[in-house]
Amino acid sequence: MASFDLLTGEFKRFLEQNPAEDNLVEGAILIARQEYPKLSAKPFHRELDQMALEAGDRLSGALSPELRIAVLNHYFFEDLGFQGNRERYYEAANSYWPDVMERRLGIPISLAAVYLELGRRLGFPLSGINFPGHFLVGWRGPDLGGPGALYIDVFAGGKILTPADLNGLVKRFVGEEEALRPERHLKEAGSREMLHRMLSNLKAIHAQTGHLERAILCAQWMRLIKPDDWNSLRDMGIFWASLGKNAQAEEALSAYLEAAPKSPDYSLVWQTLYALRAKNPVHWN
Repeated sequence: MASFDLLTGEFKRFLEQNPAEDNLVEGAILIARQEYPKLSAKPFHRELDQMALEAGDRLSGALSPELRIAVLNHYFFEDLGFQGNRERYYEAANSYWPDVMERRLGIPISLAAVYLELGRRLGFPLSGINFPGHFLVGWRGPDLGGPGALYIDVFAGGKILTPADLNGLVKRFVGEEEALRPERHLKEAGSREMLHRMLSNLKAIHAQTGHLERAILCAQWMRLIKPDDWNSLRDMGIFWASLGKNAQAEEALSAYLEAAPKSPDYSLVWQTLYALRAKNPVHWN
């Protein structure tokens, strides 16, 4: 874990030095360094710059947002071959920038990150959209949520979504009885929000595959981005308990219960904490 401690220090410094929600590539590369410790962001910046030059040559005469998106989509999906990894959606490689760039495969958040960085180099007014369960890209009109705004599903080959499409996604990922609420479902996501969501995916994958130290690392980084991410604090406690690190588990779960006394899982977490303290009565106070 010593190398992870050093990497966590780098991630802290990155967050301190980039308060303005920029440098998505550097943040994504730091996340990928959990798996590939010697990575540098510079080659990926150069690759994106070259892609932007090639895509830019194709934009002559494309004046409307729809036409410009169509040109970018053709280059990104047809020429470069990026696509959603539907067959192996839940593998960690879909969340690591170098794997996504090399294999041309990803999930909504990772494909959107590359698409955004390419679009920004072309001067496109693109933003991440923190849609629940399915990350999207937005083309800002005068106002992202107002007239002229477009919503793009990069996982679906860059499809521009209609209101009916968006409502369908809400029903699929939120609930059948839900309806689209733009102020809630179409929130713009800055770089930090995107990095937090990437880490959330990796946390879940590592937990499911039994790599709990990796899951704890992701949860720690999520709380560096959002100190009030109490769910990740709870998860850290659960993971530590599973690893037999009872002191760390007790500390995390106690802090969670204190910070989130009205959480739906309060009773369940308290029972877990009670069981831990029953094994270690010296920690009662």
